[in-house]
Amino acid sequence: MALKTNKIREFPVAIAVSLFAAIVFYFSTKATLHDLDYTSQIASALLHGQLGLREKPPDWLNEMIPQGERYYSAFPLGAVISMLPVALLRNANVLHSFPGHILASLIA
Repeated sequence: MALKTNKIREFPVAIAVSLFAAIVFYFSTKATLHDLDYTSQIASALLHGQLGLREKPPDWLNEMIPQGERYYSAFPLGAVISMLPVALLRNANVLHSFPGHILASLIA
């Protein structure tokens, strides 16, 4: 029973430490990740039934792989699928740019 009580007490501490780390990371880094949205671009294409981009991506997305008339991501499918919520929010005009700074803070 004492072990269960300790776990219950440790959970709020773990949440507080995680939240503190995310806030410190957010305010201690520059918001420069909004241009590096490889997976978000492909996730948006997936929402439209496409596996790749039809248009040539911007120059800063230099890791896109050209094949035929499309451009594909070098990143794994899981990374692309994890960006589907972001792509949905962008398509609904809730987000206007890639929220890289916020996502990196949450991951930290």
